[in-house]
Amino acid sequence: MSPDNKSLFLMIDMQDKLLKAVSKKDIAGQALVFLKACSLLGIPVVVTEQYPAGLGSTTSILTDSFPTGTSVFEKTDFSALRSSEIASCLSRSGCRRIVVCGVETHICVFQTALDLLANGYEVCLLREASSSRFDSDEQAAVDALMARGVSVWSLEMILFDLLKSARHPNFKAVQALIKER
Repeated sequence: MSPDNKSLFLMIDMQDKLLKAVSKKDIAGQALVFLKACSLLGIPVVVTEQYPAGLGSTTSILTDSFPTGTSVFEKTDFSALRSSEIASCLSRSGCRRIVVCGVETHICVFQTALDLLANGYEVCLLREASSSRFDSDEQAAVDALMARGVSVWSLEMILFDLLKSARHPNFKAVQALIKER
């Protein structure tokens, strides 16, 4: 990831009905750790919800910890960037590095990541906080994303990259989040 720390966290479709169907069962917990770190590090958060009228809202495990200023958008297209509201929100943020996670890796996360790349963003997939119903679909998406230039990183890799040093003013607080995992 770039050294400028001008990052944004894009959390895609972490809704209870979708989370129940995926193969990894703790992706919301992993996303929660990063969400809390975003609060500490001042990283903006954008959340999408796929057809919430039918699939419900983002799980309360996560909504209870949304940082102030979190933007939540409804969508029906698989790629979040097909929504002019979401695309505009990302553009206005000034952030060029987008950390993505969510459900399902091979559909909405995949299509969004490709559109982010096409629009000149640096894209990093938060692996532990992304899943699909079938492991084979998730792995196919991860392989295809990596082949196209998406970085696939673990939660701790991303967090320590953002901190850069144990001298960072929020190092101990982020370290405490990591220890809770």
